Amino acid sequence: MKIDVSMANIDYEIIGDGIPVLMIHGFSLDKHVMKGAYEPIFEKISGFKRIYLDLPVMGDSKAKEGLKTSDDMLECIIEFVDKVLGEEKFILIGQSFGGYLAQGLVSKVPDKTLGLGLVCPVVLADSDKRNLPDHKMMVDESSMINYGDKEDFEEFLEYAVVATQTTYDRYVSDILVGFEKATSDLLQIIREEHYELKPEPYERIKNYDKPSLILVGKQDCTVGYKDVLRLDAEFSNLSISMINKAGHGLQYEQVDIFNDLTLRWLKEFK
Repeated sequence: MKIDVSMANIDYEIIGDGIPVLMIHGFSLDKHVMKGAYEPIFEKISGFKRIYLDLPVMGDSKAKEGLKTSDDMLECIIEFVDKVLGEEKFILIGQSFGGYLAQGLVSKVPDKTLGLGLVCPVVLADSDKRNLPDHKMMVDESSMINYGDKEDFEEFLEYAVVATQTTYDRYVSDILVGFEKATSDLLQIIREEHYELKPEPYERIKNYDKPSLILVGKQDCTVGYKDVLRLDAEFSNLSISMINKAGHGLQYEQVDIFNDLTLRWLKEFK
């Protein structure tokens, strides 16, 4: 499905019925990363209406004149929510940059949300300011992986913490499919010049008391794990889990733990 907002034409998909759950993916990706991570979980629990969108300039969503910054993307999401959900309250889940935008959404319209889930979220837009571990591969079966494009495989290995046939296949189906559509010059400009929300969400979220879950990988060398503690002071109903042997692909590098923790959290809304 597609819907127009002031600065974009948004492509989205709705699966299931019940409590709305808005899914926001990471930068240069598309809805596949969220569907791949969460649909297996929702097969185990009923009563949730999942709304998977492609962010403007990503996937099958298009930008209109005027969209130039991450703040513009955030405004597009707020308008999207108003048009698709109206007065319905919703659970919000964001991955990586989508987690950054999700924090921004909570800071602007906290009363519309029922809870917040973040997976490997960006907290600090400037990567030079992030507290990052060095890349460390904890499970290396790379010599046994069957792959197609060598360049794609080498990019996978650059940040993989668990390199197996299974994680590579998930990388291809969930991550690479979005990368291959992210070719817009505008996207590159936003990433290099207008990536930061102003002010950053952690600086403006106040007294958020809805059930919240943050999952981070201990070996995540893209966004790290220590910076999420900046959110702790203003979240009174928050669980943070740091998962070992997991990087920025936490959701498929430690599937069982990811699924179990997420399922427990979702049961709080039943």
